This record gives sequence, C-alpha cells and structure tokens, in this order.
Amino acid sequence: MSQAPVRILSPRSEVSFVSGWYELASSSHFWMEGRLAAALRQFGKNDIPLDQDWKGLEIGCGEGVLRAQLEQHSRWTIDGCDLDLASLKNNPPSTRGQVFLYDIFERLDSLHGGYDFLVLFDVIEHIENVKAFMDASLFHLKAGGLVFINVPALDSLFSRYDKVVGHQRRYDKRMMNQELINCGLEMVHQNYWGLSFLPILRLRKRLLRNATEQTVVRRGFRPPGAFMNAILKQMIRAEVTLMPNPWSGTSLMAIARKR
Repeated sequence: MSQAPVRILSPRSEVSFVSGWYELASSSHFWMEGRLAAALRQFGKNDIPLDQDWKGLEIGCGEGVLRAQLEQHSRWTIDGCDLDLASLKNNPPSTRGQVFLYDIFERLDSLHGGYDFLVLFDVIEHIENVKAFMDASLFHLKAGGLVFINVPALDSLFSRYDKVVGHQRRYDKRMMNQELINCGLEMVHQNYWGLSFLPILRLRKRLLRNATEQTVVRRGFRPPGAFMNAILKQMIRAEVTLMPNPWSGTSLMAIARKR
C-alpha cells in the first residue's frame, strides 16, 4: 500500500507511542468506528458544516486513521502532525491533507493561524501540562476557530491499561469545562459517548489488574474475535442513533472555540 510523504519540519526524535496499539487501531475496530460516529453526531448537533472547504490540523495524528475517516465524510482538508516518524510513515495517502513531523512548540510562522479547526482526539489525557500544550496548539488556529477534543472519561474507570498507554487522567464534564476555561477557550458543547461500553471497561479494569506491561494493550484493546467486534459495532451504532445525549460514557467529546 502506498504511503503519504512526510514533511520534516522539526528535528527527528526517539518518541514513539506504546507498542502494539496502532497495529490494533484500524478503521474497522469497533471503538474507532464508534468514535467517528460520535464525532459526526456531535458535528451535526452543533451545525458544524462538513460540506465547506475547511482546513484543519490533527495534532498527534499517529498513523492517520482519523484524518482519513473525517476527510471521507467531509470536504475538509486535514493536515496531520506527530513526533513519531514511524507512525507518520504509515499514514495513508490523502488527496487533500499533508503529513508533518512537527513539534508544535516550535510555532513555525508559516503555520501561524493557518487552520479553521484543530483535532485533539485522545491527546490531552497524555499531557502533564495541558495549558502549555494548548497554548502551543492554539498558535496554529485562527481567531474564532474550533478545537475538537476526545478524551477517556470517568476516573472510576482508570486502570492499569490507562497507566501503560500513558494516560495522566480520565475526564468528566466538570473537569473538561474547567480545563478549557484554564486554557482560555470557550466551551461550545460536550457529550459523553460509549455508555454501552461501561460494563466492558469495568471488566477490563479487573482483568488487567495484574497483567504484564507487554500484554496490557493487546488484552485491553483487541476485540475477542471478528464476531464480537461486529456485535460491539452494532451496540455503539444503536447508542449513537438512539441516545443523542447519554448521561455517561467511557469517552467524552468536546467542541471549544478560540476566543
């Protein structure tokens, strides 16, 4: 399969994400499909126009599954940046967006205020100093631009899996609202999703309590077979269709605006 060319904008580093996760996180994984469905639902509820020629930057894009999903469902052009060169090289070729090896803290003038929106899906829970990270991120966003965020939800679900994959925290709505205020952002909307996965994550927390670091990601994220993956897809599709505003969930999605 052909791959997207990577533009090197920052010095190469030895940064890499936890081993094995990207191998499992294909677009056909039930959670990846569920996250996309939740995002499209939230865009629709907030009149985010998928039919306009917006330009966005996904920070921490990894192997580019989300970029490809969002471009497929919109007219948007989405650039992707990351510090992990190996993952960037596995991005699928895009007819629109580019891929950068780029440290956002460098704040390149050529990228200043160049984007209508930022995508920070499953990123800020890995960051210790969110305010500094968000300041650097917002440098690339135009005034009034939007930030799309997804994070793991509910501290009660924090487990060995979270520790191994580098999560600093899991969020609830109050925490997310305060985080965005601290970063100088205006909350537009936030929504839980993954309510139907709550029993699964509670079970995962128990089962992985004593798992070795080498097996946590495989046991904690890989579906137990194609049949169960299909069942879980149906569960999240039903949830997204029938429950537009679930009272809880395993993930929290937010839209914020740069003041």
